[in-house]
Amino acid sequence: MTEFVSKSVYTTLICRVALVKVPGPKTAHTKLVEAHEMKVAGKKIAVAAHYRNGFLAQAGNESGKRRVLVHRNFFVPEDLLGRTITATVEVVLKSTEGVGDNIVLNIRPAADEAEAECELKLMEGRRDLEDIRIPDTGMYVHFKPLLS
Repeated sequence: MTEFVSKSVYTTLICRVALVKVPGPKTAHTKLVEAHEMKVAGKKIAVAAHYRNGFLAQAGNESGKRRVLVHRNFFVPEDLLGRTITATVEVVLKSTEGVGDNIVLNIRPAADEAEAECELKLMEGRRDLEDIRIPDTGMYVHFKPLLS
């Protein structure tokens, strides 16, 4: 199994059970990431295989490389691609010295009995005090309440 050493600091900001639209298998910027290990702050962490989708990017440094500001990691089986699911959403702030901050959304199917009270949205402008700003943008991670 491949091991990566991360120079980043990861801080969980919030976890919610929400409705989430999982990208389809041919959605742009979506790829399968094989299982691997990461060493973060000296601790080895096993990371299961998942689908990664880079949602929002901005122009990077003088090399022209773009910096992804929101990574959505979908820890779902292939048969859930392209569907809307009830999921546990972990919002993580990833800080990397010399690069900056970005947001990581770790998305896993919720337990069978879990019910979503909101829907995950990435949108312009703040709608709620709980919204989380996506660094270097006017966009926010928003959990839109479901109408009952």
